[in-house]
Amino acid sequence: MTVPRALRSLLLLAPLAAFAQSNPEILSPGTVLAPDGGPLEVRLVATNSANTFSNLFATWRIQLAGRTLTASSASTQTVGGETSVTLSFGNVTTADSGSAVVSYVPPGGTTLSSPAFPVRVVAGAPEIGTPPASQSLAAGRPVQLHVLAGGSAPLTYQWQKDGVPISGATRSSYLRTNLQAADAGAYAVVVANAQGSVTSAPAAITVVLPVPPVVTTPPVAQTVTEGGEARLAVTATGPALTYAWRKDGVALPGATAAQLELRNVQLSQAGAYAVTVTNSAGSVDSPAVRLTVNRAANPGRLVNLSVRTPLAVADEVLSMGYVVGGGGTAGNKSVLIRAVGPGLTAFGVAGALRDPRLETYAGQARTGGNDNWGGGVVLREAFAAAGAFPLTNDSLDAALTATVSPGDNSVRISGGGGATGEVLAEVYDLTAGSAFATPSTPRLVNVSVLKPLAAGETLIAGFVVGGGAGKRLLVRAVGPGLTAGFGIQGALADPGLEVYRGSVATTANDNWNAADAAVFAQVGAFNLPTGSRDAAVVLDVAPDAYSVQVRNRAAGGGVVLVEVYEVP
Repeated sequence: MTVPRALRSLLLLAPLAAFAQSNPEILSPGTVLAPDGGPLEVRLVATNSANTFSNLFATWRIQLAGRTLTASSASTQTVGGETSVTLSFGNVTTADSGSAVVSYVPPGGTTLSSPAFPVRVVAGAPEIGTPPASQSLAAGRPVQLHVLAGGSAPLTYQWQKDGVPISGATRSSYLRTNLQAADAGAYAVVVANAQGSVTSAPAAITVVLPVPPVVTTPPVAQTVTEGGEARLAVTATGPALTYAWRKDGVALPGATAAQLELRNVQLSQAGAYAVTVTNSAGSVDSPAVRLTVNRAANPGRLVNLSVRTPLAVADEVLSMGYVVGGGGTAGNKSVLIRAVGPGLTAFGVAGALRDPRLETYAGQARTGGNDNWGGGVVLREAFAAAGAFPLTNDSLDAALTATVSPGDNSVRISGGGGATGEVLAEVYDLTAGSAFATPSTPRLVNVSVLKPLAAGETLIAGFVVGGGAGKRLLVRAVGPGLTAGFGIQGALADPGLEVYRGSVATTANDNWNAADAAVFAQVGAFNLPTGSRDAAVVLDVAPDAYSVQVRNRAAGGGVVLVEVYEVP
């Protein structure tokens, strides 16, 4: 049959099982022998047989040479992925020999019929038509043997293994589950009646034992530079292998392939790596090998956070946070902080905040502030060093430089006199890149912004990764977690986030993945409620400018916290 092109394309998209289910077909059983005066048994197999034979209220009929019989019983069995049905049609005689057709008649459904097949009813001494077939099967699998025999009824059956009768094996079929090595051998069946007996040809049952894995090529130790790539691989022999990688004895989630690809490698990923290779016959551990990660001369790091957003109501406050530190670091950090309103008009922004003000905090303690930056030379030089656009000397924008201590710091931005309008808030790291060749130089390890969003509003937070190597980051947009963890009411119900590199979307999330909870703990981020509608992604980035766009996936507005963490 020729399949139309449009249908072929649909079949490629549909599960094959679904196509099979729409075209069931009963296969021919071949020649069927039956005892004269005894029941006629027919064993059938069909494509899609599990579905075809599933209707308990269906009727099975057989059309013989001179009459039609209805099955008195139907026994369905699945072995090794094949589902068959054994039908018993009551007693037959030699007059019933000839061509036969079996039909399956479900109530209200479509009748299915087998191809015509020969039935031979045998009188006198037993005669075997179809002997049991030899099979080779893996250990643990089931095996089913069948015999078709004729002769004057009643017939009796006795199965043997290696010539020894098998207790209880006295039917025309024999099922053995969970094959083991001891089950291998020659199986035959003795068919008998009052006129004599006959023994079938033996069927050889071979049990294929699984072979335990053997590591033939172990992983090789590697040395990479921070931000680079590493590839650990193992080669092993054996069937049906699975892999589980470990670092320093701890399982690596999702590391279940023969190769372990590590991109944008961080200093914290240095350690001893090994893999366990497993199959049903056992497991083997590879030797542990060391991954050495050398510090980059100019490592990747967060150097800027910026948020442009409206202060829509009088006395509204925009809060930005930043954490100074990092494992093994010490000392203070120089930063540039700006709140730009009038300076936005040079870029064609209408409705800019007329007179923004900023205040800085270390923890809960106020450490400084500015209202109108004043055009001083020190700040102009800081703008140039940080790569910030210039401001006119007499503008009412706010800016300051500060030397901040390790720990939690923040800046709060508002409009003077209760003014409203668009404002750009910025935090820059002023540390020279060459200083980061020293491991103890502190970094911006977390930047964040807390802001109420109106219904339909999008919050855009920009951040810049500097240095000469890539960086792994955790980005979160938290709404429900603010209520659960801190009692903040009116939080954004269902924040979703998208990360852009320039104008190109790189990743997105709506409802965080529980597997990322380990990363939350690693960077010191507060826990999110299980199953909450907060958003979070872990991503590897190259040095460049990025932005996070956050909006509510549900109706309405609310308060949202956007966070960017470096993952060590």
